[in-house]
Amino acid sequence: MSIRIKLIITYIIMVGVATFIITVASMSFMAGVVNDITSVITDDSSMDMVIHSVIDLLAEFKQAQLYDQEKIKDEAFMRDINERLNEFSGFLITEVNGEFNSFGSNELSSAFYNKIKSFTTIKPIKAHGMDDERHVLKEGSNTYFIIKHEFEDNEASIFYYIVIDVTEFDQLSKNYGQKFLAMMIVIVFLIILPLTYILTKDIIKPLKKLEKGALNIKAGYLDFSLESKGSNEIGRVINAFEKMRSELKKSIVHQIQVEENRKELISSISHDLKTPITSIKGYVEGIQDGVANSPEKLARYLEVIYQKSEDMDRLIDDLFLYSKLDLHRVPFDMEQVMLKPFFNSCIEELRLEYEKLGIIINSNYFCHDQQVIVMDSQKIKRVILNIINNSLKFMEKDNKRIDISFQEENEHIIMSITDNGAGIDPLEIDKIFERFYRSDPSRNTNTGGSGLGLAIAKQIVEQHGGIIFAESVPNEWTTISIRLPYNKENGSYEQ
Repeated sequence: MSIRIKLIITYIIMVGVATFIITVASMSFMAGVVNDITSVITDDSSMDMVIHSVIDLLAEFKQAQLYDQEKIKDEAFMRDINERLNEFSGFLITEVNGEFNSFGSNELSSAFYNKIKSFTTIKPIKAHGMDDERHVLKEGSNTYFIIKHEFEDNEASIFYYIVIDVTEFDQLSKNYGQKFLAMMIVIVFLIILPLTYILTKDIIKPLKKLEKGALNIKAGYLDFSLESKGSNEIGRVINAFEKMRSELKKSIVHQIQVEENRKELISSISHDLKTPITSIKGYVEGIQDGVANSPEKLARYLEVIYQKSEDMDRLIDDLFLYSKLDLHRVPFDMEQVMLKPFFNSCIEELRLEYEKLGIIINSNYFCHDQQVIVMDSQKIKRVILNIINNSLKFMEKDNKRIDISFQEENEHIIMSITDNGAGIDPLEIDKIFERFYRSDPSRNTNTGGSGLGLAIAKQIVEQHGGIIFAESVPNEWTTISIRLPYNKENGSYEQ
């Protein structure tokens, strides 16, 4: 799932969950507040009863004002009102001509009386017949809710103050404020924590891992790996970054190997050029010093100088060809070649050249007579010659033999050249196609050659899309095989 879709779904879920939690919590909170307020004010009386009691009292005040004003000044009436107020944590204070009388049990300060005396009377609720002003006043640690009622009397100024102790309610409101804040914090955490987990798991941690990888690459350290099991956008970026790191490491390793190969190549060229040059220099000095003091000796010295010059020329030609092959700058004349005529031509040339040297050339052709293969015939012929020339350098037996066979195998042509020479050490067999490799650790050039013959053969075969490999038993035989693919559409299988 993509991060965009995941974030949209998370947002919808979080909003839905938040709305549900806040709604349920608010309803529960308000229900608790109402229940607690009711219990605090009424002492197990219902809220309706309190409201009706206060309304009844105010209505009774109005009736007394209209029909029985003497009752307003009666202390028994005042005490009766006070007793009724006591039922819901209230009491009565009267003010007659500026003198206050409290029927409650709490002692009140003169400052308290001065404050309630300063309350102005307003008349906002004519529909209910109540000319009252409502106030909340603190006295010490207590909080009071006060309803002020004024009686109209020509002889005296009379005020009734209905005082309800709401200290517990005030404290309750503070407690519920704290609870509500705590509840909101919990709700926020219930919403934020899952979102934070999702962001941390799918975005923040992978980005930190990516940042660490980038810093490692900046510092040149590539021996680490980045893995992401996620298939989202960041996961794909991390996997792409890991692929880039891997390719970069391979490129650097390849560059280092190329540099090492370059150094080795320079060293090898220097060695293989210096050997014939040193020899030529020695023979020239011999001629200059008069060592070659006879025509026969002089002719022999000049022949050696000529042969060494030929070796140098052959080495330079091989090196030039190998370099061009390595850079893929040698053109290949790829064409459809009838395999059997090509085979017969190779065998004929080899027998003409080597049988006069006492080397037996055996041939075996196991492919179809009309078999066709796409290749550069001249370059493949050079590969075969390079392999045979390399074999002859290490063939020290009296009966020297070369067996050449062509056979078909799984839409490939296998060209095998087997000799009965010295064989190759199994530990060295994988190295024979390396440039300048010689089995003699001293790298002497007594056997001749540039050390590039098999390396050139490998380059040509690989650029045909084939492979070259060797098998050998020391002191018995060595087989070098070329495996070339052919395009089946180009092959002819006439019966």
